[in-house]
Amino acid sequence: MFSHLLAVACLVPGLLAGVISSSSSSSSPRVTVKNGTYVGFNDPVLHTDNFYGVAYAQPPIGDLRFRHPQSLNSSWSGDRVVVDYPKECIASNYNANMSEDCLYMGIIRPSNVTAKNLPVMVYLDQGGFDNGGVGFFPAFNQTWIVQRSADIGYPILGVSVNSRLGPWGFMYSQEIQDQLETNLGLRDMRKALEWIQENIAAFGGDPSRVTIQGQSTGAQSVGLQILAYGGDNANLFQGAISESGAPVWYAPTADVALWQPTYDGIVDAAGCSGAANNLQCLREVSNTTLISIFANSTLDPFGSNAPREFMMAVDGDFIPAPNSELLQSGRFARVPYLIGTNFDEGTTVGPHGVNNGSDLNAYLVDEMMVIDDASLNTIGYLYPDIPEIGIPTTYHGRPPSSVGTQYKRSCAVATDIIMDAPTRLTTLSMASFNSTVWRYHFNVVPNGYSDLQGATHAAEVPLTFYDQSGTAYDDNPLGGTNGPKLLEMAKIMSAMWIGFVYSGDPNYLVDKIGATVPVPEWPKYQLPAPRNYVFTINQTLYTEPDTFRAEGINWLMDMMVASKNRNCTSIVACGGEADAINGETGGVYGF
Repeated sequence: MFSHLLAVACLVPGLLAGVISSSSSSSSPRVTVKNGTYVGFNDPVLHTDNFYGVAYAQPPIGDLRFRHPQSLNSSWSGDRVVVDYPKECIASNYNANMSEDCLYMGIIRPSNVTAKNLPVMVYLDQGGFDNGGVGFFPAFNQTWIVQRSADIGYPILGVSVNSRLGPWGFMYSQEIQDQLETNLGLRDMRKALEWIQENIAAFGGDPSRVTIQGQSTGAQSVGLQILAYGGDNANLFQGAISESGAPVWYAPTADVALWQPTYDGIVDAAGCSGAANNLQCLREVSNTTLISIFANSTLDPFGSNAPREFMMAVDGDFIPAPNSELLQSGRFARVPYLIGTNFDEGTTVGPHGVNNGSDLNAYLVDEMMVIDDASLNTIGYLYPDIPEIGIPTTYHGRPPSSVGTQYKRSCAVATDIIMDAPTRLTTLSMASFNSTVWRYHFNVVPNGYSDLQGATHAAEVPLTFYDQSGTAYDDNPLGGTNGPKLLEMAKIMSAMWIGFVYSGDPNYLVDKIGATVPVPEWPKYQLPAPRNYVFTINQTLYTEPDTFRAEGINWLMDMMVASKNRNCTSIVACGGEADAINGETGGVYGF
């Protein structure tokens, strides 16, 4: 591991990250922004200048707790040394490496190039809206792709962003809605993008060429920035990349009816029930008290009567209407969008231990919250227990009871509910407005992954980040018997991502990298016959029609369109219609 990756700054609440020093090494990289001077460190092996703990907003503490992020309003003299990662924003699983004072970013630039005005890749680092941040996941280290970009002659600048998590960033209630202190974690990301517009040129970046990127919930966050304010992105970014995540949901998102009992329980536990403004009262409660309250599992907004995880709310402001409605009415930012999923996402994000239909139904009720028997039967019909058509395809035959004899069935269901149906609805919607979309389908099993995992969730990360040495993993995912093929695929994919950051087109650099295997043209995702680009090492790269598991995914898309983020039991109960027998949908572009 890298020593700088493992180091964590000791932050004093109320103070910005970094150490103010009257002197620092003259060889250390130094950048002066609007508020003062930052000093980072040079990595002589990877040839990067790294700046960690760069503040983009005032600390959200005291009276700024549970409020929109506020722009920096003070400056400093001397050097602020930022060579260690800042503390992470507080998550539900609190530890000493977390703090309320957390609105910082990491910035990485190549040190072996003289070019200025470099395109900027901004990584929104989140997991489940309840973990993540700068340096939280060692696998999401931008140093490797920044180095790769310089090596192929198209250098980029990397930025990763902390944002508020869990109840600190996504708590919801009528009181919060009335004061519009909503979707704070997402608003943090937008504030970071505003800071980048004002300051990134000092690091050598081009504020007019910013691409936002994320994986999993980070990918969903990218999509939500595209939907924010009905598509008004204020030119804060010019491209977007979502790996395994889309900005539309299969289950109800945060609303007052679901959240209010939890919020009331938090208010009561904090001794704020009698306050005229209980949200203001929560701002005055000690940090340690709130951490303890939020750790109380009986108050977590999970289970059958509340959202399954912290997430965005349709607040009439940042998210002005239901996600599917925004997509289908064209209210999204028209920027090139590279988005995709992995073949076997469900082996990570889906259930284990499904041995019969009752087990599958229990999972569906837990995942989709309120769903009636007719809908459960429909899903069961559309996803039959036939191992030969389930996933992962890397495992042959009936799975063992240790993972569930209907594991391949449940993984297919989970893959489509959580990943492929939201992604297909997103891409079809955008393509219907002739927005530029590039859709991929990843079918590569990295070294160290079992046949029961397949091309699972996050399997693409070491390839897109170009982690050729596998530093962040126990087993190098680009090593082993297929090492040469995996490394070649990492070269291709990372070049496509870098090319997209440069031009909005993943084909931009392919003919310049000297690939040793044929690399066909990646077609835009266009109606009436949209196609996905399939990454594989078992055969020549190819494209496929975006029709896999169409009947089941059509039904799930209909549910998302009809429900409009609400807690309703079926497509019909939500006001929609569908014919599950012939797979026709209730208006999803006749698809």
